[in-house]
Amino acid sequence: NERQWGTKATVEALVEIANQFRWNNPNSLMAIGDISFEFGGKMPPHGTHRDGIHIDLRPCRKDDQMLPVTIDDVQYDHAKTKLLIELFLSHKNVKNILFNDPEIYKLSRVSYYKGHHDHFHVTMLG
Repeated sequence: NERQWGTKATVEALVEIANQFRWNNPNSLMAIGDISFEFGGKMPPHGTHRDGIHIDLRPCRKDDQMLPVTIDDVQYDHAKTKLLIELFLSHKNVKNILFNDPEIYKLSRVSYYKGHHDHFHVTMLG
């Protein structure tokens, strides 16, 4: 996908976290959205996503389907999403996360940000 280019460190972190997540949740996949264009530049509708260190990911679903879900949806899996976000937070390359689940944005380095009910945004250090 042309909207999913990441730096070497970003891609390595995503692979490591995805493997850890699958180890704990063998029937679940990590749903990665926009990262960046390979040569940078504006990526509407984002203000970031220009340098391969900003990643959008879908929250987890109870039915493990690779479909959209919001934090208000009955299919939203709070526990599994929290585990995934904690795996990100424990990685040395993760700077911070934007996500609107009120129980999750209580975690250190996670913040509420308008428009982040249906995905979470991870910023890497490099």
